[in-house]
Amino acid sequence: MKTFSLIVNYKNRDSCVLAENIIKRLKQEPINLLLPPDRPGFSTHDKGPIDLSGVDMLVVLGGDGTILASSKLIAGQDTPIFAINMGQVGFLSEVEPQDAMNALEVLIKGEYFIEKRIKLKGSIIRNGQIIEEQHSLNDFIISNNIYSRTINLDVFCNNQQVSDYRADGIIIATPTGSTAYSLSAGGPIATPNMKFMIITPVCTHGFFSRPLIVPHDAVVDIYYRSKSGTGNFVCDGQNHFLLDQNDLVRIVRSEQTANFVRFNNYSFFKTVKSKLLKGKM
Repeated sequence: MKTFSLIVNYKNRDSCVLAENIIKRLKQEPINLLLPPDRPGFSTHDKGPIDLSGVDMLVVLGGDGTILASSKLIAGQDTPIFAINMGQVGFLSEVEPQDAMNALEVLIKGEYFIEKRIKLKGSIIRNGQIIEEQHSLNDFIISNNIYSRTINLDVFCNNQQVSDYRADGIIIATPTGSTAYSLSAGGPIATPNMKFMIITPVCTHGFFSRPLIVPHDAVVDIYYRSKSGTGNFVCDGQNHFLLDQNDLVRIVRSEQTANFVRFNNYSFFKTVKSKLLKGKM
C-alpha cells in the first residue's frame, strides 16, 4: 500500500481548501496518509524536522519556492513530487489548481511517468576546509552582501580559467533553473531533463559577459576575490551563507536527483509559452 503526504503553502487560503478536497478523495483509496494531526498537510515553515521517509508520493500545493523547499525535505530519496501550482509562476508544477482534481484521478490510476532532474552540490571551502555544503535544484548565486557594489570573481572549469569577472554576481544553474534567475540575467532556456550546468554572469564590467554551458560532470571553482565587504552565497534563493575574501566555492553535480510526476500530455514548451509569452512572470 502506497503512502502519500502533502506539503501546503498555508499563506494561500485556496491551497488549504484544495488540500482538504485532495485528502477526502485519497481516503477513498487503499492509500496510507502521512499528515500532521491538525492540518491537511505539512508546511515547509514548520518548526522542527519533518520525517517524510517511506513516503511514496509527495503532493505539493504552492509556488516554485514551496516546491524547492519541499525537494530539500526529501533529499536523497526517490520520492516523486506531484506539484500543483498555487503561486505566481509555477515552472516546476505539473498542473494548475483548476485541473488538480482531474489530475489526481489520473495519478491514482498510475497513468504518469517520472521525470528526473539533476541537482548541483555547492561547497564553501575556506583555508582548505569545507565549512558549508548545499544541494540545489535551481541554482547557486554569488553576489555582494552589500547592495550596489560589484564583486571580483575568478572562475575555473576543470582547472582551466574561464575568466576573472567584475560583476554584480554570478549564477550557476541547472537546466531546471534555466527559467529562473539565470533567464532574467540573459541565460538560455533549457529543457529541464537535460544534464549540464549554466554559468551566467550578472551585469559584468567587461567584454566576456555571455552565459556558458559546461558538462554536468564538470568541476566549477569560483574564487571570491573582493577585498571590501563579504559575499553572499545563495542556494535556490532560500539558504544564504557569507563569503570571505579568497573563499572558494566549488560546484559539481550532486548525487541527488529531484523526481517530478509528469502526465502524457505534459509539454515543457507549452509551459514556457504560457508562463513567459503571456506575461505571467
